[in-house]
Amino acid sequence: VVHAVLLAPLDYPHGERLVAVETLWTSTVQANTDVSGPDFLDWQAQKNVFELLAHSNGEDEMATTVNGRGSFGNLRSVSADFFEVFGLPPAAGRLLTGADTLRPATGPLATDTPTLVPAVVGHSWAVTNFGSAEAAVDKTFVLYRNPVRIVGVAASGFQHPDATNIWIPNGPTNRTNRNAQTYQVVGRLRAGISITGAQAEMHVVGDRLAAQYPGNRFKNVALIPLQERVTGSVQSTLWMLMAAAGLTLVIGCANIANLLLARSTIRTREMALRSALGAGRGRLVRQLLTESGVLAGAASLAGIVLAYVLVQGLVAWSPANLPRLDG
Repeated sequence: VVHAVLLAPLDYPHGERLVAVETLWTSTVQANTDVSGPDFLDWQAQKNVFELLAHSNGEDEMATTVNGRGSFGNLRSVSADFFEVFGLPPAAGRLLTGADTLRPATGPLATDTPTLVPAVVGHSWAVTNFGSAEAAVDKTFVLYRNPVRIVGVAASGFQHPDATNIWIPNGPTNRTNRNAQTYQVVGRLRAGISITGAQAEMHVVGDRLAAQYPGNRFKNVALIPLQERVTGSVQSTLWMLMAAAGLTLVIGCANIANLLLARSTIRTREMALRSALGAGRGRLVRQLLTESGVLAGAASLAGIVLAYVLVQGLVAWSPANLPRLDG
């Protein structure tokens, strides 16, 4: 579990170049995931740092009606380049593009519009509600009392940010209010630029914006590797469980070693008899190693089977917001 969640690289092309771009409050030296629209547009203009930059916003547990059944979905409204940042092809249909950008006063949160809003849904959500990813394309459902048409299904396992399973196009980015921290931003760094170098360049940009706009007086920019941001909430817990598992293994090995040593004291006569019958020291050592190998092999086989069963149980019982659960 530690390997799949914390150590394995992100399953995206150029995953090492993906970063969460956040507001750094200089008064507290704390990064916050929420970003204002004008700040996003200023950062997006830094073409020497970012290859692509996109934002999202929304909320969990939005009321949905699919095939006449009421349920809930985790919704995010995303900007035009959102899916292109990650570089994953759709499992079926197509992904959202700039042509899908909603005009003001439309979308599922504007309950007075009958417009069919295009949406991309998560793979597992599509399978649960329609049987397969392909069957979900071009189907409609109701999201917060408004009709939505599914234009595509995201790649299996993709659910950024958090446990999102419904994505719709965002409206035009807020260009005026620097105090409205409403977006979460993800970007892909340009090839050849390290995150340290990118952070240094964006720090200069943040200082310039702080001097230019009163609303940015206590703000700068923080770049967090996306893998660190995705797994940050569970890192300490998983490493603590890993340490506990390692300690249990050490205790178990010490107990078995003591049992084998105790058993060897009552086999002294057996070893002496074997030696008298012509068994050399090497032969006796090979016998003991064979016995230990059989014991270790049987224990390892049982451990693998038990681990497989327990991991499946962990996946089945884990909360949906456990990062990288599909891994």
